[in-house]
Amino acid sequence: MQGQDNIISFGGTSARRISVVLDPRARRIVEECRNLLARTLPQLMVGLFEQIDDSLYELADKSENNTLQTTYFDAMRELRKERLRIDRAFNHQVLEAYDNFWQTGRVDTATRSLDELSRDTEMALLDNEELEDSLAITNMISKSENRYSRELYALGQRFAFIVSGGRLNETPGTKSPLEPTVICNGFQAAMKDISVELPVKLVVYKLFEKHVMHYLGG
Repeated sequence: MQGQDNIISFGGTSARRISVVLDPRARRIVEECRNLLARTLPQLMVGLFEQIDDSLYELADKSENNTLQTTYFDAMRELRKERLRIDRAFNHQVLEAYDNFWQTGRVDTATRSLDELSRDTEMALLDNEELEDSLAITNMISKSENRYSRELYALGQRFAFIVSGGRLNETPGTKSPLEPTVICNGFQAAMKDISVELPVKLVVYKLFEKHVMHYLGG
């Protein structure tokens, strides 16, 4: 696949001209995949925030004391207020990773394993809240990788085929920019500065797994 006229350049402040050269058909596939991703994520997030509201209200209603009830109601208000910012930040994280893949041919799926997190805990490098936050994300990634192992392998092979100019990459474990690590880390980053208690954030992560990650297979 040759021809500098077919270098992809996506929009946005973070986009740069890429070194991966694609023919018009491959470029169209890449753009259609991006458009599908850009349409699907917001739709799933709408369902997520509806469930967050319902779940936190139910937890507040069942709370055994006023302090806990106040925590859940405050979290509801905070998440409603920050909903647009979370949604935009999450979409930006995922789409930026997608665009970067077509600039470099690589995807950053760096995340700490459960063993690494355990070692960090023993060495007191993480406080308890950071550890629990990271464990929740790592578990979500692991479950999703197991659930979608065949689909992820197939996507990786197809994306590698496009990037390599039509040569099949037989390397096991070929990554794609739609890895669960990318999606989950993107949501974790979007939630990072949201002022809610850790138990609330863990509830949100569980709901994200159930109402976003569970439906990404389609």
